[in-house]
Amino acid sequence: MRRLLSSLASVRPPTAAPAGFTYFPRVFSDHEQRTLLNAALQHLDAAASTAASRRKRRKLLQTGSVTADGQGFLPEQLYDFEPGHFDGVIRKYREARITDAHWHSLVATDASLDPVLAKLRAQLPPELAVHHQCHVLHLASDGEILPHIDNVKASGSCILGISLGSARVLRLENCDGHRYEVVLEPGSYYIQRQACLRL
Repeated sequence: MRRLLSSLASVRPPTAAPAGFTYFPRVFSDHEQRTLLNAALQHLDAAASTAASRRKRRKLLQTGSVTADGQGFLPEQLYDFEPGHFDGVIRKYREARITDAHWHSLVATDASLDPVLAKLRAQLPPELAVHHQCHVLHLASDGEILPHIDNVKASGSCILGISLGSARVLRLENCDGHRYEVVLEPGSYYIQRQACLRL
């Protein structure tokens, strides 16, 4: 499946989802989204930023010079976005792998995360319930994921993606060239199983 994730600019009316793709709109409440998003941003800040960037952010927050928006995002100039992914398919992003141990340490600092993670685990299809890996991806407001086909050996044959923050458009194309568009609302998730689809 080729997938493309971009902003809502010039989105066409929604089209039917292709075979192998299932979309679940607005599964997570606003509170659950904020809890999950705050944990993801905290992990990204710890994993991806330099010590100097963390000190600068902490100082600005302590002095009240900057504040997070209603969703928990700081002004974008305080983040260290990567200009491009090694394979060229992601632009202006932050990304980190998050293990079960990382989730446990995040729950230790915020117990309200535990029921949200339990709800998330309940969404996992059988093929992901036992063997799964989790990546947190933060796109800049003008960041994007370009058309690509996931490496099945690296990503597996089933992907569950959760949309947090702003709505984005997911564009899909199957091997016959049929194109599909899905608006990923905040709090929604999708499951993409191995199929002749490209993002």
